[in-house]
Amino acid sequence: MPSPSNPDPNSNQAKAWQADSLGAGLLALLASNILQRGLGFARNLFFCWLLLDSELGIWSLIQSFLFLAAPLAVVGLPGSYARYVEYYRQRGMLRIFLSQTALVSGLCTALFIGLLLFGPRPLTEWITGTEQSTRSIALICVSLLSVILFNSLTELVTGLRKIRLVSKMHFLNSLVFTLVGVTALLISPCWESVVVAFSISYLIGSLPVLSLLTTTKSAEEENVAGPNPSPIHSAKVMWQRLIPYAIALWSMNLLTNMFDVADRYMLLYWLEDGLEHGRILLGQYHAARIFPLLLLSLASLLSSTMLPYISADWESGNRHAAGLRITDGLKLSSLVLWIASLGFMLPAPWIYDIVLQGRYDLGLQVQPGCLLITIWSALFLMAQNYIWCAERGRIVVFVAAFGLLANIALNACLIPAFGLAGAVTATWLANGIVLALTIYMIKVIGCPIDRALVISLLGPITILAGATLSAFCLAAFIVLAVRSSWLVKPDDLRRLEQQLQRFAKFIPKRWLAKGLLIPSSEGQ
Repeated sequence: MPSPSNPDPNSNQAKAWQADSLGAGLLALLASNILQRGLGFARNLFFCWLLLDSELGIWSLIQSFLFLAAPLAVVGLPGSYARYVEYYRQRGMLRIFLSQTALVSGLCTALFIGLLLFGPRPLTEWITGTEQSTRSIALICVSLLSVILFNSLTELVTGLRKIRLVSKMHFLNSLVFTLVGVTALLISPCWESVVVAFSISYLIGSLPVLSLLTTTKSAEEENVAGPNPSPIHSAKVMWQRLIPYAIALWSMNLLTNMFDVADRYMLLYWLEDGLEHGRILLGQYHAARIFPLLLLSLASLLSSTMLPYISADWESGNRHAAGLRITDGLKLSSLVLWIASLGFMLPAPWIYDIVLQGRYDLGLQVQPGCLLITIWSALFLMAQNYIWCAERGRIVVFVAAFGLLANIALNACLIPAFGLAGAVTATWLANGIVLALTIYMIKVIGCPIDRALVISLLGPITILAGATLSAFCLAAFIVLAVRSSWLVKPDDLRRLEQQLQRFAKFIPKRWLAKGLLIPSSEGQ
């Protein structure tokens, strides 16, 4: 008979709670994200085509508010699931952990929703820049609840390392939002239709996790290593450990989300031409960010998947290897994002002129700046992993706070004079400041920073000068990297080749037989 600490692997509960392997999980997540981004790109083009500029601007504000408010309403507690679910599951405290955090999150969410529904009218007017009816505010509140539910369940499933289930949830969410959203806009082309479709997609996207939740009690009992501790004592110790983590996470969510929405709300309120003109500019800005946001989401996925490997090197005492993972990842990510941005800049005029009927020419003009914002934002997400491994979370909070202040100050100076172009310029400058400060901080902590990294981080700024000049600079960078050791050392190239070979283990052999992966030099 299997022991409690070693459940029978053939049991239904063990199968239900068995973590996905890293390779299978990564491939599922990558495939799902590629499909999602394709759906998202097509969906956003339809939204831009079917909605007026001002209506698109209102939806952009509402979407920003939902992503800002969701983690704040639950005081960051579901964000701790990825870190602590497995810890408390193995100690037989998973039900205590989930029930108490869910209770506190639910109460805080109820207070937040009550404030939106019954609070001061200026608070709700701030969300969209104009007075809204009670019905519209209720729609926004329902959408916020659906986002909170989906995000909380996603964090729980991530904590259980059920990566394929996470992929299924995100793909279902994206598919439903595309189908329902386009259908709703064809019936009634207004921002309320998008909000309704958004709520439905997040609710349906949460459904795949229901089968997993039914096994919680049995799976927990099978993983109890010993007698259960006192529930009162367990809860007290749990909250003593959980509160500092939740506060740090809450602070980070607040700062980074405020950084993301600062330019859009300042476009709305900082211009003298009125709120209607501001909403039109927000619609143009939303159209300019269609492709850059797809790149940012993929880069965020790469950053989160790299963290366990960096952490493993760090905890084993090999901090130099952790630093090399960071620098190699930054170089490769910068190069890939640079190439992808140039690849989109070529057909972009055709997409905006023909598909979007020339309605978003201003968005097309500022798109190079939006691409640069995305590249530097993604590189910041990756670089900060080194700081988290060093357990210097306060440094990340400081960098985010400094970047937010810089972003607000730059927008305040540039928006009145240059409008949307000023907002985009201010934001990429602020992102550059944040990235530079982060690179300096990780160097101080001990991460090796070399010439190639600095040049690869600065290279994408040439996008602002146009695709032709930027492509020439990119080609020169690649030639120098391959043909000389001045920019990239041979050891760096060997490490890159080894990483590709490790990844090849998770690629189907029939792909390798067709030559779809770069062969190693040893085989040549």
